[in-house]
Formats: sequence, structure tokens, C-alpha cells
Amino acid sequence: MPPEARPGNQPWPTYPMTFKVTSAHEEGGDRVYAVSTTRFVGDEAGDVAGLDIVEVRFEAGRFVAVEGTERHLPAQLVLLAMGFSGPQQSGLVEELGLELDPRGNIVRDDDYATNVPGSSPAATRDAASRSSCGRSRRVAAAPTVSTPS
Repeated sequence: MPPEARPGNQPWPTYPMTFKVTSAHEEGGDRVYAVSTTRFVGDEAGDVAGLDIVEVRFEAGRFVAVEGTERHLPAQLVLLAMGFSGPQQSGLVEELGLELDPRGNIVRDDDYATNVPGSSPAATRDAASRSSCGRSRRVAAAPTVSTPS
């Protein structure tokens, strides 16, 4: 479970991963953290009946399944809350020739500089390269599951 206060390794302007309760959470249900859906399970009529999930850990920049943690969550409705699924590659990203990682995100260095020379929006940096920022660098996607009461 995430902490209630901002962790020291997530300073502003990083969006902190903290435990919060909103009105939607007050309606009930269990929160499940650090899991990945491996399969949607259907019933005989073709309706969703549940999800098979596995716990994951973050290792070398990737989520890795933890062996022996597989389980099934019964569900009558699954909503995909995709959020941001990556930068739009057609148009500016392709025209500039920005390097992409295997997941389709813009590659940048520790100073947020990309592989394309040009002017940087950061006034305090040298004008060595263009910068990437925000959600063009990461993907947030998680299914929201409604389980039977």
C-alpha cells in the first residue's frame, strides 16, 4: 500500500504516489496494488467473469511477475482506465526524428534532453538539445475492476 505522505524520493514536481481516499473509494471494494492482469476470464455466455492477476515488482525499469502470486479476481464489469498511453508519434515526434524507447516513449537523458539538437525550453540549460517532459516520458495504464459484492 502506498504511504499517506509524499515519499522523499518523489519531490515536487513529481506526482507523489500516496494513499488517498476519495468518494469513489468510500463506496467499497478492495484496492489491489502492484499487480498485472494476465488474462480476462469469460463465462459461457461470453460475459466477463473475472481477471487472472499476478503480483509484480519493478526491476531494471520493468515490471516483473513474482512467481507463485497468481490469483483470480471475480468481476462482473471491467473498466480500462488507460489514462495516458503514450505520446502521439505521427506529426511532431516523427517530424523531429525523436528517438523512442521500446514502449514508444520519447528517450531523454537525466537533463530531459532528447537526441535532437536545437533550442531547449529550459532557460538555465545550454541550447544543446530539445527537451521532453511530462507524460511524453511515461505511461500510466491500469484496469479498474468492479467485483461482485
